[in-house]
Amino acid sequence: MSFLITIFSTLLLVFMNVNMTFANPNIEAKQKILATTLQKLALDLAKTKGITNEEREEILSLYIEAIRNGKPYDNYNYQTIKNAYFKLKNSKELCSKKNYSACKDVGYVYGSEFIDYQKSYNYFKIACNGGDLVGCINLAHFHNYDTIFPKDYDKALSLYKKACDGGYDIGCNSFKDLYDKVCLTNPKKYCSKYE
Repeated sequence: MSFLITIFSTLLLVFMNVNMTFANPNIEAKQKILATTLQKLALDLAKTKGITNEEREEILSLYIEAIRNGKPYDNYNYQTIKNAYFKLKNSKELCSKKNYSACKDVGYVYGSEFIDYQKSYNYFKIACNGGDLVGCINLAHFHNYDTIFPKDYDKALSLYKKACDGGYDIGCNSFKDLYDKVCLTNPKKYCSKYE
């Protein structure tokens, strides 16, 4: 019962802080949807067997963070986050046992569901260093495209080449595209290095 009280009080605080204006009819409709979804969330978490109160609170905080990051507060998003939480938990456990494909999966979940790019980057790096070449491609994307981390075309080219040499066409195509781009801008630095 204490868990339900904690959830309802937390949900009330979230509801009040989601940046909503009461005068707007569209906002009022969104508030009703949010309130209904939060009630379902609390009841579902309270009824879910086989998880601890700590896990319930983690799922709740991840859902709240997703709302703050602009994800919709509908039931679909809640179920997605709840499922992602359990996938993350299982994949982290496998990753700790040197299953590098699972480390890559952790990187995906952090990057796509929980919008924590630093953790996503770190897990892709573990995966790549462990020999998961798709992890290398994702790590290269951070160095090539991302605006969160400083661009490092040398690292991106090196990682794409590693994946290409391992037989991944996307690594080859990404390497070629980036190579063509940077070779035009700085031929001395890049062209001779990878010819």
